[in-house]
Amino acid sequence: MDRQCIVAMDDDPDVRAFYAACLEAAGFDLVLAESSRDVLALVERHRPALVLSDLVMPDHEGMEGILNLISKHAVPILVVSGHRRFIELASPLVSATLLKPVTAEQLLDAVRSLLPGGTAQG
Repeated sequence: MDRQCIVAMDDDPDVRAFYAACLEAAGFDLVLAESSRDVLALVERHRPALVLSDLVMPDHEGMEGILNLISKHAVPILVVSGHRRFIELASPLVSATLLKPVTAEQLLDAVRSLLPGGTAQG
């Protein structure tokens, strides 16, 4: 069976490296984006099982990207942000939220809880 794909967006290269280390080691296929402009095209191209998104991005606000995703795709969205107020605003719109910093265990627990079957496949 195909491995589940996750599209993850964060402007911080260290966060993207953390996502890659955690999620790929757990058996997920990961597509990384450093810009919110890239996410819609990546979602359309890869049809991920989940989108992981930061909210504060340099090119434009992450909430705008999330609203665009919600309007065009039925994909679970996990918001991971270091800003508690933005998490509170996003919470009613998305599948789940995590407040940075997160551990690998917290990230994997949240991801698995949102995916069909609850585990990576591969």
